[in-house]
Amino acid sequence: MDYMKKIILLSCLFFAQLAVADIFRVFREVDGSTNWQWIANFSSSIFIIALSLTIARLFFSRRQAHRYNRELEEIKAQLFAEQKILPPNKKKKDLINKLELLSNKSRYTDYYFKLYKVVKELDALTPMQLKTIRKIT
Repeated sequence: MDYMKKIILLSCLFFAQLAVADIFRVFREVDGSTNWQWIANFSSSIFIIALSLTIARLFFSRRQAHRYNRELEEIKAQLFAEQKILPPNKKKKDLINKLELLSNKSRYTDYYFKLYKVVKELDALTPMQLKTIRKIT
């Protein structure tokens, strides 16, 4: 632990010296005067580099955003595409008619009516259930 404290203390002393140092030291002439043209050239070149990096980042992020937007539009088109509803085949028509008759004549009218609705509107019964209903006379 003492070792870490010494490293932190030395680094604080080192960085304190840098904070006090003259920021224009690199641009000073031998006689101590500041060459402002060098400062202007240096700051403008840093600014141009920063702008170039920003432009490159914006360009690539725009391309990526367009790619993601295309993918999202494709997913949206697939989700909301109209699905063709096939007309019921002969077996299904017979089954619907049978369930309609049973829902009118049987004492379990509520149950048969719900089955009728499931078969006609939802088409949500398994083939085994449909076969069992067809056997009912």
